[in-house]
This record gives sequence, C-alpha cells and structure tokens, in this order.
Amino acid sequence: WASNQPNMSSPHTGIIGARCSTSSDCYGSAECRYVSTNASGKVCVCPMFSPREHHTVTVQHRYVALGEKSIHREDYIYIVGGFTNVRQSFCADRPCGSLGSYKQALDDAWVSNDGIHWVQLTPAFSSSEFQARGAHASLLIHDYTPDKIGHDRLWIFGGETAAPNVEQTHYLNDTWYIDLPSDPCCMYHNNCGPITQPLQKYDIGVCLPSSS
Repeated sequence: WASNQPNMSSPHTGIIGARCSTSSDCYGSAECRYVSTNASGKVCVCPMFSPREHHTVTVQHRYVALGEKSIHREDYIYIVGGFTNVRQSFCADRPCGSLGSYKQALDDAWVSNDGIHWVQLTPAFSSSEFQARGAHASLLIHDYTPDKIGHDRLWIFGGETAAPNVEQTHYLNDTWYIDLPSDPCCMYHNNCGPITQPLQKYDIGVCLPSSS
C-alpha cells in the first residue's frame, strides 16, 4: 500500500476538531469554521470528507475523444454518507474523553478525480428530504448513448440512520438517484491534457451535479 492522503486525525498542533479563531490556528490545509448554525465557536475542519465508516464509494469513468486517435480519460470517486462519532467534550482547546460522544449518520457527498483534492457536492445536514444514512448501497449506471453528451446515474439504496435524538436504529428501504455528466470537467474548461486538473468548487453546476 502507498499513502495518497495522510491521516488528518494525527495529533498535531491545531488538530482537526480543535477550537480555533482563524485557519492559521489549524494544522496543514485544515480550515477554521463553524460546524453548525448554533455552534458556540469555530473548530478546525479538514477540507475533505470527515473520518467515517459504513459509507459508500463509487467510481465513475469519464472520457472524451480529442481526436481520431486520442482519448482523454478520468476517474471520479464519489463518497456518500456514512457514520461518524461526534465528540462534544473538550479539554482546553482539544476534543477529549469518551463521554459526551454519539454516533451520527451523515448525508453529505464528496467527489475527487485524483484522491487528494476533494469537492463537497452536498453539505452535511443540508437536505430536508434525503435522510442521513450509513450502511447503504450505491450503484453507478453508465450512459452508453453514442455520439451524444450523456449523463450517468448514481443510485443510493436503503441503509440505516443514527442520531443523538433517536434512541433506536431505523432501517431505510428508499431509493435515490442523481444524474452525473459523463464528460471530464476539463472538456468544459478546454484544458484536457496529460496532467489531470483537480476538481474545483466552481465545477459544481457545470460538470459536477448541483445539490440544489
């Protein structure tokens, strides 16, 4: 195994989850943010998906013909939902202790085309319809329509929920889908080349699906 992204939960000064005033208080690429509208202060947040379990990972293969003998290919990795452990106890400026923690289901979605730079497609707890979940299943169906700019479709099936105000597990049997453009984002920016360009937030609504 070769590491592509370091463990962002390593014990450094300005650890993920530590309280902060500005992003300079955080370690590495972490950002200082309010994690909810009623939060009492900011904490360091990694600009990628948070540590979690029982999420789904799906890969979309995108390609475009650049000429008679040239095809540009990119793989897009999608991460949806899962469970995380929320710790509310602080020792000075650091999260600590085993008390005051709970299992929380997530409903956010992330995408990357290099496994290093991640774009958040849907913020956590932003949907009033799609229920936060883990232990669900996902499937990507590719559109093979020739000579046409098509859309692949990402499906989500069932799963289970967990939240601090729910004392028992609720199992889900719903199905959801979202349409994904099938051409690489570089085609929209006219910069397809031998080096893959990392996805950016401004790609949402252009070559990445919008959460709205």
